[in-house]
Amino acid sequence: MTSVTDPVQMTQNALNEATSPRSSIMSLGDLLLTTEQVAAMTGFSIKSLEMRRYRDKGGPPSRRIGRSVRYRLSDVSAWLRGLS
Repeated sequence: MTSVTDPVQMTQNALNEATSPRSSIMSLGDLLLTTEQVAAMTGFSIKSLEMRRYRDKGGPPSRRIGRSVRYRLSDVSAWLRGLS
């Protein structure tokens, strides 16, 4: 198995897995994304997302899972709609 480091490809792979017929446990909106995936999806830099999260200033809602930060796809989508 090859390792994928491209955030866009990682997001696409996660979306494909979440929408596959055998993955009925999780809805697409509950898909959890990394900061790198959100940056690739939104066009914001990783640093910008980190600073918005740290300062609690206008970034997409995030949550900590252990030491990792994750964003729900539905939260990121709603946040993007609110920017326009």
